Amino acid sequence: MVVCMIVGIVWVLGWIRFSSRYLVMCATATYYFNSDVEDEGTAEVLLSLQFTHIKQVGTVAFASFAISLITII
Repeated sequence: MVVCMIVGIVWVLGWIRFSSRYLVMCATATYYFNSDVEDEGTAEVLLSLQFTHIKQVGTVAFASFAISLITII
């Protein structure tokens, strides 16, 4: 029981850490691809939130679970 709680806590902390990193990466990518030679682009933070917490939530959750298992081992 205690082991499951420890794995869960490590997984949730990893999910928070990796989802915030993914959000920053998406916002940076939208800023880069919205910019051109004449005009400075804008970072689409709401689109990045949608990518992170709606479309890619399973990917981020699985990656944080795998990394948390490796960390525990």
